[in-house]
Amino acid sequence: MITEAYDRIFHRILDLRQTDPDTQGVVITGQPGIVKTTFLKYMLVRLLSAHQVVVLYQPDVVTLFYKGTAYDSRPEVDTFYYLPERRGKNQGKHNVWALIDVDSDEKKPTLTSNSKVWPIQASFPNPIQWNQWSKALGAARWGMPLWTFKELVFGCVFRCPPTVPSSLLKSER
Repeated sequence: MITEAYDRIFHRILDLRQTDPDTQGVVITGQPGIVKTTFLKYMLVRLLSAHQVVVLYQPDVVTLFYKGTAYDSRPEVDTFYYLPERRGKNQGKHNVWALIDVDSDEKKPTLTSNSKVWPIQASFPNPIQWNQWSKALGAARWGMPLWTFKELVFGCVFRCPPTVPSSLLKSER
C-alpha cells in the first residue's frame, strides 16, 4: 500500500539532493512491516518515470536501469565502482541513484565518496546496517513514519485475519 508519507519523503529527498551538496544520501529506518521496501519500489518507479539512472541493490541481484533497459548482475563489494560517469554541464559527481535494500546478514555494498552514486538505504533501526557509510558521506537519517489510523484500516481490509471485527474496519476516526 502506498501511504501519503511516500510522496512527502520522495520530494524531501529530491529537495535535499538538489539543495545540500554536503549531504550524500539518505538512510530510512523503521520497524519491520512499516513498508520500507515498498517505499524503495515507489522511489524506483518515480525515478524511472523521470528518466533517471537508478541502481537497485538487493541481496541476490543488482539491477542497473539505464535508458529504458535493465541490466542485472550479482552483488559485489565494489558494485558501484564500475558505473559510468556523466559529462557536461550540470552533471554532479553523484548522478546515479542507488536504492539499497539489504538486511544485516546479507552482503552490503561498499559506499565511499568515490562510489558515483547517491544512496538511499531502507533498513532496520540498527546502526550497524548503515552507520559507516552514512557517516562517511554525511547522509541524512530519517525514520519512516507510522501509518495513520485511516491507512491502517484500509490496509487491514487486505491483510488482517478474519478475526478482526468488521465494525472496526468500518470505524471512522
